[in-house]
Amino acid sequence: MDLTNNALSRLNRRLKDCFFNDETLRSFVDDGYFWSGQGFRGQLSMRAGTCFNLPEEHLLEIALFTELLHNASLVHDDIVDSDHERRG
Repeated sequence: MDLTNNALSRLNRRLKDCFFNDETLRSFVDDGYFWSGQGFRGQLSMRAGTCFNLPEEHLLEIALFTELLHNASLVHDDIVDSDHERRG
């Protein structure tokens, strides 16, 4: 798998699709809510997966899960801290 901007772009597209294809979730996020990061955790997941010769589609799924889990922890932190904005 080519871990260039193309891979990151595909990961970001899959991540956005998780939210914008679901009407309920879409109402809670705007276009910049999660997408300003570099996707470091997802990239790290994909790079680690290449060591095991995993298929590209599996690498993207693992990276997607990693990014979703990270974002869930950020949302949880905002709730605990009573923040009204992410990165606000």
